[in-house]
Amino acid sequence: MDPMTERSEILATFISRHAALLDAIAVAWAKVGAGRFVWRDASGREQFASGKRMRGALCKSVLDGFVCVEGGKAALEPLLDAQAQLLQAMLQSEAQADLLVEELVRTTDHLVALYEVSASARVGRDLDVVMQTAVEQAVQLTHAERGLLVIRESWRGSSVRVFASPDAASFKPDRVDNLLASLADRQDPATANEAEECAAISGGAIEPARRLACAPIAIGSRIDAALCLVNKPVDFISGDVKLIAALADVVAGFLERERSYERELAQIRFQRELEIAADIQSRLMPREVPSVPGVQLAALWRPSREVGGDFYNVQVLPGNRLALALGDITGKGVPAALFMATAHGLLRSGFATTRSPAEAVRQLNAGLAADLVSADRLLTLFAAIFDPATGELRAFNCGHSPILICQGGVVKLWEADGPPIGLLPDLLSIERKRFLKSGDVLVALSDGFSEARDALGRRLGIEPLMDVVWRAAAGEASTIAAALQEQVDVFEQGRPRNDDQTLIVLKVE
Repeated sequence: MDPMTERSEILATFISRHAALLDAIAVAWAKVGAGRFVWRDASGREQFASGKRMRGALCKSVLDGFVCVEGGKAALEPLLDAQAQLLQAMLQSEAQADLLVEELVRTTDHLVALYEVSASARVGRDLDVVMQTAVEQAVQLTHAERGLLVIRESWRGSSVRVFASPDAASFKPDRVDNLLASLADRQDPATANEAEECAAISGGAIEPARRLACAPIAIGSRIDAALCLVNKPVDFISGDVKLIAALADVVAGFLERERSYERELAQIRFQRELEIAADIQSRLMPREVPSVPGVQLAALWRPSREVGGDFYNVQVLPGNRLALALGDITGKGVPAALFMATAHGLLRSGFATTRSPAEAVRQLNAGLAADLVSADRLLTLFAAIFDPATGELRAFNCGHSPILICQGGVVKLWEADGPPIGLLPDLLSIERKRFLKSGDVLVALSDGFSEARDALGRRLGIEPLMDVVWRAAAGEASTIAAALQEQVDVFEQGRPRNDDQTLIVLKVE
């Protein structure tokens, strides 16, 4: 509705309310010999006329129009001026009162709409019902032909939900990004009362649209939703915009809470899954080291997170031989833990069905290498079989360090002679043989020991660990393990571990 037409309607409403007063004014002018009393609007159209037509007229402006007295004498002009001022004051006062009443009605409508939406939530209805209620209230109170609440669920992979009243026939989901980007640029609610403007706002997502009002809805820091009203018998006005803006704010609150709830639920679920994975992983580790005559054993497994990629294995083979292994999957968390569990199972099976560590590792490589390559992960592994009866130690080292040997009071580093598993299709390591005698110590450590860091970020390194083994070698295997653990704990000064820490200590009695 254009402003001139709107002002004419306001004038017509005023005149219809006060026709008796205007008739009385016309009669009074007739008594002093004047003719018609006329009220014209800004365009010159007569909105009121009463009395006898006469030539000539006295006229006074009243807002955008005029009141005139035909045949009025110049001496009576002050009277007409006073009447014009009175009518203007009455018209202004009533227009303001009408606007106030209209605003109160709109405010009441807003409160009713917000109450309906909030009531839907309070009675425990599904969020979809709450969203649908918001759209229906917006359509009902603005008398729009159609309402749309569009939600791009970026926290669920950017799927799109649409709530519509009466239907979503005018919405094109593949152009939702255009609509939301347009509203994000504007930030505030946007209205358009021409088809070309509607297309510019909606980005082609809502067609056909002759009139459009849309309020952007921020979820977090992004405009991921919009409440839109499509087409109306008359232009959208500020009251419509206030209504959908208020509803949009309420919807934003519900959507934000839904997203936060889903995040919390996912976090709880993930944490529970981690706890289950950690429990399963801990059960894979030996409950206690086996007892074999002539050998002392100690072991430690400390993942840096709930689950980790380190593992160790100690098992007794026929003939009282002892199989032991220590491995480290690159990376941390659940993916590393899954590979760790597979490697642990394959290695135990390999030790049980083969006669040497090299054969057991080759069996593991055949079952796991391809998966490691595809996941871009590596496995460093030290695997050995020790026969206490002969003192023979046969070992296979695929890129793992540090492995320490203490013999005759001298601690040496046993270097790896091949790359980790998963780097190449074939194993390049060679099975090595050593003989251990009474008092000799073998220590297998994961790199979480040598790469432990202090408060300044400095690495512990291998030399301090070798020194600990040298000083504690006369003690029992458990004493050596405890000394290594204490060395790392003191160095880290209570800081969170940045890698898993695993060890096996074997001492020949």
